[in-house]
Amino acid sequence: MSEKRKLFVVSDIHGHATLLKRALNEAGFDPNDPNHLFVGCGDYFDRGTENRQVLNYLERLTNKVLLKGNHEDILARVMEEGHIDCYDIMNGTYITVSQFFGERNIDAYGVIDIKQSAYREIEKFLEQTVDYFETENYIFVHGWLPINVEAEPVLYSPDWRKAPKSAWKDARFIGWQEAYPKGLTVKDKTIVCGHRPAMYGYHFDKSRVSSDWTTFFGDGMIAIDGCTVRSGIVNVLVIEDFLL
Repeated sequence: MSEKRKLFVVSDIHGHATLLKRALNEAGFDPNDPNHLFVGCGDYFDRGTENRQVLNYLERLTNKVLLKGNHEDILARVMEEGHIDCYDIMNGTYITVSQFFGERNIDAYGVIDIKQSAYREIEKFLEQTVDYFETENYIFVHGWLPINVEAEPVLYSPDWRKAPKSAWKDARFIGWQEAYPKGLTVKDKTIVCGHRPAMYGYHFDKSRVSSDWTTFFGDGMIAIDGCTVRSGIVNVLVIEDFLL
């Protein structure tokens, strides 16, 4: 028989450790309770100023599932190339890298003097991240599930669970507000996602306003990104479900 757990789900923390811990505490999350499972839907770093604190907090959690966001893909590329470019500055990755390795270790050309201890720590974190997480009634992703964007109409990949890494990487950039109205949900499951703010829910629920950052509950999907960097809000979705 599968095990039922209480899930505390967040997304798009973007380097805001203080807000994350406060929101989890208010939601009743106890990191020492074996029945409590932290589920992160990606984008843990960049843009905020507490990236090191976010990493330290997540490393200490024993009961956790860490999904990969598009900003984890960006960080992995920067680590591999050892170089920061203009795109990385715009996305806030420069802030993360400078906090992990020290601003003095990034030269005027964006070349990073990588310290091996910090490199291994980040590499170990990234190795823990997964493309998706599935329970009995929910599918957790960053952006959306892999879809065949060239099909007409747009269709899922034949078997999204076995989609190649490249397809999952592309899926992390899909905005739910684009996929949801096309009916790209999964029968008998609810997709929980981040990547694009829940405020877009006002397009589909006329009772909401464009400044509403709270979790959006749609038909067969839930959007939880509170756009923390702008709103100062970390949405925590608390649900109970059976693990597979």
